[in-house]
Amino acid sequence: MGAPQLQQPVSMKKMRRSASNKKNNTKVTMDSCEFLAASAPIAAVVVFLVLVMSSMITYFLLFRKNKRVEYPHLARVQTVRLEGEHEEVTAILANFNFDAPLTSEMVGEAIEVFNYQRTLSPADTSMLLITIVGSVTAQEFAQEWRKIGATDEVLQAYLSQMQSADVVSAPDGRTAEPETASLLVV
Repeated sequence: MGAPQLQQPVSMKKMRRSASNKKNNTKVTMDSCEFLAASAPIAAVVVFLVLVMSSMITYFLLFRKNKRVEYPHLARVQTVRLEGEHEEVTAILANFNFDAPLTSEMVGEAIEVFNYQRTLSPADTSMLLITIVGSVTAQEFAQEWRKIGATDEVLQAYLSQMQSADVVSAPDGRTAEPETASLLVV
């Protein structure tokens, strides 16, 4: 047994890329260095675009004015999981403070809040309950809701997935019985 022999280092083999030219049946070959040199301008453009986009996003997040949307009539909105007799359901609960006269802007605000909350809620969300504190009745609110909802495709799509969507109000405060109306389009 002799001494182990050292292997010669493997020389770098050039990788070859081939593409066929169908017009004159010639093969175009390019080694890896040529390929990298040819694709460098494209890579530089991609890197430049990524840097520009990230700079724009950073500027937008850091230096834009705070344009937080405020809903002056919204008291609270939440998505909750409720246990029923036979199954669990997901519901959106929204509370608003509305005083008469009810305007289409007030109901539009409620529709916008619902659309945003439904977008953020799980896919199986199937119930909506809006409670109103103030002098607006559930019937007035539901009538205006349906009028605006007739032209709002997003609202129509979300309501089509609901098993129930109701509004409850007690216009007279604690002394009157709560009034209920359906928000589903009949």
